[in-house]
Amino acid sequence: MRGVKRATLLAGLILLSASVANAKPKDFHKLEISTASGNGGVMYVAPFMPGDYTIWFSRIDTAKHTVMDFKVVNTSIWKSTRLGEGVAALQLESLPAGHYVLRIMTTQTHWGECLAQNTVGFDVSAGKIAYLGVVDPAPALKAIMLETQRNGMGTATNAQPLRLVRENVVPPVFSLENAPKVDDLLAVAKANGYDSGVETVPIKTAHETFVREHDSDLFGYCH
Repeated sequence: MRGVKRATLLAGLILLSASVANAKPKDFHKLEISTASGNGGVMYVAPFMPGDYTIWFSRIDTAKHTVMDFKVVNTSIWKSTRLGEGVAALQLESLPAGHYVLRIMTTQTHWGECLAQNTVGFDVSAGKIAYLGVVDPAPALKAIMLETQRNGMGTATNAQPLRLVRENVVPPVFSLENAPKVDDLLAVAKANGYDSGVETVPIKTAHETFVREHDSDLFGYCH
């Protein structure tokens, strides 16, 4: 199924089934998104897929195209607030204002892709939430599977570090088309403790690359 059709179907299911009462509690009250703090926010809707997946955001230096901070925003699908009957989850995180890229996409703990050669980025402004719409992780998950098989990395144990592929990588796809309404998602967040009233701005992600200065499978280095 193509990304747009998938996003359309997903958004339809969310709008039909999403309800504040069914949202799984999360500590949204701890989010600090304000001009005074210098923090903005990122929000998107993520579908549940067979196997866990995690999207790692990192702030970059736009002049050098290098990762500024080792600290990343780790938004695991299983550590998020479910919408409706669990077809998808709401992701809402606070983070310092700046330009961000998707640095790593991982699945099932052991495998992932370093997205330096092919990623997407977006800006986060202090006191505002960047709404990215609905994410389709399928293209990225397929790329990880194909590359791990091609490189003979298909077998892993709990004792092994994260194994990252670096060639033929594909980022997850974000789309605002037919995405759930901002007010509906903020109602879920409010029911779980978040109520800052800051502006939420729809943001289209743009394709880009970043320079990989350090590279190691250990702890998922790719920055």
